[in-house]
Amino acid sequence: MTEKEQYLSEQISKKLQFWISKTLLLGIALFPFVGVADWFLSREIFNRFLYLRTGITAIFIVYFFLNRLKRNATYQYVIVTTIIIFSAITIEIMVLSLGGHASSYYAGIILVIIAAMGFIPFSLPLAISTGVAIYAIYLVPILLFDEITDVSTFIANNIFMLATFAIALTWRILSQRAMINELSLQYDLEKEKSKLQVYSTKLED
Repeated sequence: MTEKEQYLSEQISKKLQFWISKTLLLGIALFPFVGVADWFLSREIFNRFLYLRTGITAIFIVYFFLNRLKRNATYQYVIVTTIIIFSAITIEIMVLSLGGHASSYYAGIILVIIAAMGFIPFSLPLAISTGVAIYAIYLVPILLFDEITDVSTFIANNIFMLATFAIALTWRILSQRAMINELSLQYDLEKEKSKLQVYSTKLED
C-alpha cells in the first residue's frame, strides 16, 4: 500500500466512524418516534411493537459506544452491516405482523435504504450488497410465509423500494467519488505544503 492509499484509508475510516455515529443517533431518535404511527393504528399494535422498538433502540445505543472504541474500516463495516440487518429484520417483523405484502410499514425498509446508503460512505460493491440484503430481508419472508392476495399493492410497494434503491445507489456513487477526489486533493496539497516548507528552510539556511 502506497503512502497515499494509506492516507485515504485512514481518512475513510474516520468518516465511517463519524457517519455511523450520526446514523445510530438518528436511529435511536427515529425508531421510538415512528412508534407514534403504531398508537394511531391501535393500542394493541402499539404495545406489541413497543418491545421491538425498545429492543432495537437499546441495540443502537450499545453499538454507538462500540463504534467509538476503535477506528478501523473493517471494524466499522461490521458494525454498520450488523445494525442495518437488525433494523431491516425489526421492520420486517412489523410488516409481517401488519398486513404482510400489503403493509404500509414497507416504508420503513425504504427509510433503512436511504439511511444506510445515503449516510454511510460504502464502496460500490458494499453499497450494492447492502441494498440487496435489505431488500431480500423484506421480500423473501413475504414470498415464503405470506399469501399474496393484493398483487397490485405488492407490486407497487416493490417498485417504490427498487426506485429508492436506484436513487440511493446513484447518490452513493456520486458522493463516494466526490469524497475520494476531495481526500486525494487534500493529500496532494499537504504534500506540496511539506515540500514548500522544506524548500523554504533550505533557502533560509
